[in-house]
Amino acid sequence: MTAISGRTNGARAWTAALFIALGGAAVAQDPVTLPGLRDTVEILTPETAVPSVVARNELDMFFMQGYLHARDRFWQMDTFRRQGSGTFADLVGAAALPTDILLRTFGLRRAAWQTYAASSPAARARVQAYANGVNAWLSEGNLPPEYGALELTHAEPWSPVDTYVTGKLIAFGFDMDLDDIDRTIAILTYQGTGDFVGFDGTALFFEDTHRVQPPDDRVSSPGYLASIGGVGESQPKPGAKKAPAFDASYISEPHLELAKSFYGGIESNPLTRELFNLDGKEKGSNWWLISGALTDTGASLIASDPHSSLSTPSLFYPIHLSVQDDEGTQLSLAGTSIAGTPALIHGCNTHLCWGSTVNPIDVIDIFTEEVRFNNLGVPTHTVYQGQEEPIIWVFQSYFVNQLDGLMDNLEKANVGIDAGGISYVIPRRNHGPIIDLDTATGTAAIFHTYTWHSATDYRRANGQRYTWSFGFGRADHYWEGVKH
Repeated sequence: MTAISGRTNGARAWTAALFIALGGAAVAQDPVTLPGLRDTVEILTPETAVPSVVARNELDMFFMQGYLHARDRFWQMDTFRRQGSGTFADLVGAAALPTDILLRTFGLRRAAWQTYAASSPAARARVQAYANGVNAWLSEGNLPPEYGALELTHAEPWSPVDTYVTGKLIAFGFDMDLDDIDRTIAILTYQGTGDFVGFDGTALFFEDTHRVQPPDDRVSSPGYLASIGGVGESQPKPGAKKAPAFDASYISEPHLELAKSFYGGIESNPLTRELFNLDGKEKGSNWWLISGALTDTGASLIASDPHSSLSTPSLFYPIHLSVQDDEGTQLSLAGTSIAGTPALIHGCNTHLCWGSTVNPIDVIDIFTEEVRFNNLGVPTHTVYQGQEEPIIWVFQSYFVNQLDGLMDNLEKANVGIDAGGISYVIPRRNHGPIIDLDTATGTAAIFHTYTWHSATDYRRANGQRYTWSFGFGRADHYWEGVKH
């Protein structure tokens, strides 16, 4: 087992000694000094290689988690933040530029800034401590080998906003889809073909190819349907109304062609195809619980299987985090974290264990709008209920790693204002962006709105505000729940 321990000196630096167990004896290596810690910290690494952080306060615990994440996973962390920020071409070159343009358009980093601004002071302190730990590792001058291969000699410092954008990217990958466009194209195609050939295209869509209702009253829990007053399709409730037929009259031909064009572009690019879950790899998850009344020990069992695509390294990083002071253990958590974000995503404290599942929740909508352009052909307003509403312009600059034998040779990419040089944001649509425009007619546009476009800030009925402080599902109230 390897252990690292330390003490604070007058300059608020961390002086650490490395101990390695050899035949039962602990042999100390040279001390290591890291600025930024407030008190003694120990890092224990047993035979499992899962590190255990033992700090005397919460912020030092997060500092060391950031340090360890960077030490073991910085390339993965940098990849996450650059993909989410739309700066991946800065690392890997021109091949990533189309994806960068798309991710800048969607604006995950814009939303990350909003989330940071809405975060509580306590949440900001935690992510700042984590960032300080990452940067302490970077200050040592050690970079993963990928940077040398990519002709890069340094990496950008880590910031709290990088943590938020990492979380938003991961959530984006789990729940991003273009089903609204896909299904709209499908039903309109069915209806048009049915009208021409002579069959009911609407029925084919809703009752066969895209059916969501079971073919009969089968349910997974026997007797459940009847217990809530449910009946099968052949026996409708008295007074029940059938859903109206899908009316596509409000979808104009230019809007439909825009949707087809955008969907086709996403589908044809391998990087965006995977990002938008069009690669045929279904993401899902499952969990189950067993009551302590049914176990030999009387303890409950929880099994959580949060499916994610296999990768090297894994999405998850196992770790043990604890705070121990003169009064005893104040906090002890063990489980999996995500490199780039502090705390845990799944795990156990001294009272309970928790997991997570990925559920098919509709968090995305696609809208069509009427747009006004200026004399230069740049959209300036949308039209809503007869009133013009200003569009927010976000000017973008893109840089590309040239990979030409010269170290750190990044050049600015020439991206026109009609090709991603400006992102157009609609405040009324949850700050969602225009994802395609019909400049020929000068009126049609489609917008994408997503729950994560805004700050992930929630208020409850009691008026107390809770902010998702760690980027991916880790709210202030969640953190309090994790601790206690």
